[in-house]
Amino acid sequence: MHAGPNRPDLVLRMLQFRGVPGADIENIARDLFFDFDTREPIELAADGDWGEHPRVLEIATRPKPAAVVPPPARSNGRTSTNYLESGTTPLSDIELILSYRDEDQKTYKTKAVWIPQGPNEQGNLTADFSVETADTPPRPNNILLASGIRRAPIEDCQSFDRLVQNGHESEVVEFLKVVDSQIHNIRTMTVPEPMLYADVGLSQFVPVGLLGGGVSRLLSLALTMFEARGGLILVDELENGLHHTVLEPVWQRLQTLAKACDVQLIATTHSSECLSAAMRTFHCSSPEDLAIHRLDERHGKPFAATFLAKDWEYSLQLDAELR
Repeated sequence: MHAGPNRPDLVLRMLQFRGVPGADIENIARDLFFDFDTREPIELAADGDWGEHPRVLEIATRPKPAAVVPPPARSNGRTSTNYLESGTTPLSDIELILSYRDEDQKTYKTKAVWIPQGPNEQGNLTADFSVETADTPPRPNNILLASGIRRAPIEDCQSFDRLVQNGHESEVVEFLKVVDSQIHNIRTMTVPEPMLYADVGLSQFVPVGLLGGGVSRLLSLALTMFEARGGLILVDELENGLHHTVLEPVWQRLQTLAKACDVQLIATTHSSECLSAAMRTFHCSSPEDLAIHRLDERHGKPFAATFLAKDWEYSLQLDAELR
């Protein structure tokens, strides 16, 4: 949400990433609020190296008057007496209000509204999501790679073609060789439909998707690194599809690409092997190159325990549980 403080639709996307296919129109954002009480606004604050003041995102909801759709008329001109009984009820629009205050104390406001569109074939109201914003806060590129969700092949093709134009395709190929040394080249083919293919020494190029989840995972990481230049990449469960023996060289490549593209990478993991590989990769680097944050509980309240460079070697010696 901080990556897109003027994007209320991120609430819907987060639900989709979590496997929630749809949500009740009137309660679309209630899972954001404490105890599902949308009457009380919430604040998300973030500190950083940008200055004295934190960046603060306030999220609130505000009801609007009920929108009444007239009941449909029968063919004889009379109105249906059981219209409401069939499940169609007036819809109260809910406004989702995002108020964002940046490090310079400038405030930006965005409003998202559910607008009734009329009854569908079953007689229930439908709605559309409308976003209104007066000004947009300047934000760098921010990309989320959700766990278990692959990008559309056409997106990968477009991203790769841009890399080819800028002469970076060899860097992507070298990255993929970490998990499959037989990959010699990557190219875009449009027949039967746009897709990335790899040369693995066979008589024909093969779709990259056939080379396994690890190759697909690294391909997405490499492509987004170049897309998010100067920005931020959020990766959920980075180790997915990767064998533990390749995690250290993967982190080494990610470190190189992140520095080359000036990208901050924030990754989550439940794998102790992934975490240990990261600490081995970065333990001789600058203290600012890696921080580990573990969500924990203290006195019944959640908090984030942070480990920095000085803690890594000690943690490795003790084989400490940091997950």
